[in-house]
Amino acid sequence: MSWRRPRALRPGDLLGVCAPAGAVDLGRLKRGVERLEQMGFRVRVGDAVAKRHIYTAGTASERLAELQGFFADDEVAGILCARGGAGAGWLLPRLDLELLRTHFKPFIGYSDVTYLHLVFNELELVTFHGPMVAKTLGTQGTREDPGEVNHP
Repeated sequence: MSWRRPRALRPGDLLGVCAPAGAVDLGRLKRGVERLEQMGFRVRVGDAVAKRHIYTAGTASERLAELQGFFADDEVAGILCARGGAGAGWLLPRLDLELLRTHFKPFIGYSDVTYLHLVFNELELVTFHGPMVAKTLGTQGTREDPGEVNHP
């Protein structure tokens, strides 16, 4: 195997935020985006992130178009998932594998997003299980943060 690693992200890079799975809490999303901006990144949140279709962030077609649009956009240096949940598996049969290979960039998330990590890994592309914008970054330092100890 010959694994391909994406270039490291740097302050000033544009990060695309998508939601390939569950519907997103917009307050947490806003806090997570603010944290990324505080770290020096520019952030573009996809339109489907704020949508809701049953329990996912938009329809499978909307979520797929957004994800692949961020890969196709050469200005976007990396892609972070807003949250996991359920629904990412529905995107697998329709992924444009050639687009993913030729426009590879850092891809970060966990939970249901693991389905996408497995596809990337089959293509020998390194991805990252890491913080999600409306989950980890959006709750850090709040009462919702499971790592935060709240004393009475």
